[in-house]
Amino acid sequence: MVSLSKPYKAILAGLIVTVLAVGQAGLAHAQTGTLLRNVHLPAFANHPIYFPVGVAFDGTNLWYSNPSTGPMDIFQISTTGTLLSTLNKQAYAGALAWDGANLWVAPFDASAKKVELYLVSVGPHPQIVKEVDITSIILGNGSCAAISGLYYNLKKDTLWVTPNACVGPGITNRNTSYLIDTSGNLLRTISFSIPVAALTKVGDNFYVTNKGGYTTTGLQAIVQTNEDGNVITSFGGADERNEQTSYDPSTFAPDCALWTMHFFFNSTTNDLDGNLNAYEIPCAD
Repeated sequence: MVSLSKPYKAILAGLIVTVLAVGQAGLAHAQTGTLLRNVHLPAFANHPIYFPVGVAFDGTNLWYSNPSTGPMDIFQISTTGTLLSTLNKQAYAGALAWDGANLWVAPFDASAKKVELYLVSVGPHPQIVKEVDITSIILGNGSCAAISGLYYNLKKDTLWVTPNACVGPGITNRNTSYLIDTSGNLLRTISFSIPVAALTKVGDNFYVTNKGGYTTTGLQAIVQTNEDGNVITSFGGADERNEQTSYDPSTFAPDCALWTMHFFFNSTTNDLDGNLNAYEIPCAD
């Protein structure tokens, strides 16, 4: 057996402590629900009908919506909150989803009798390149016509559509998300045990915004479930002023994030306001 001298023993002990410290720091940081960044929204629509709703990560920057009677209600910003552009194309813009080149836009109008998704190009001259009618799916199942959740699966070319958990005449369904193909055919539905406003799928998990409120569900604002809708954990505060979420695997690499739209009434300005919160979540495989 080789015997180490005291100096070598001290060096070895220091290395062991350093390795353990680094490992423990990494484990402590990789925790679902850790707030990685808070970004205040830099712009709002001129004639809004509601607080900010949609958010989509395009691989580099963020898009968000502020439903308005005018078409200038979608904004592009950096992940640190710098306003980059305004998309002047689609009024009543609600949930958003990035398909790799274009932006899916869902309507946010609770009183509408028709529900259509729009695929919009985002270049210098934006155009609606596709329309998909999902009226029978949304209204036919007693859901609200205001769509606050939209998730696009690039590999399968499908969309998860989540109506807002509205309360009103004819609305009997406040907890269901619909999986459709991009032609508007219904592929699957999933109903959660709580009212929800948005769904994002990351790996084998769903992340839904809890619109039931903390006092009635015992869950926080964002709820992680498995693919059957069974609750795993929740995070992000106890209030229900959250709308859409969007997965971001690159901004905080090697950590991954879930951007979440959080709206509120600003008592200082007596006007609507909003933040985008990035919470740490496990990365998709």
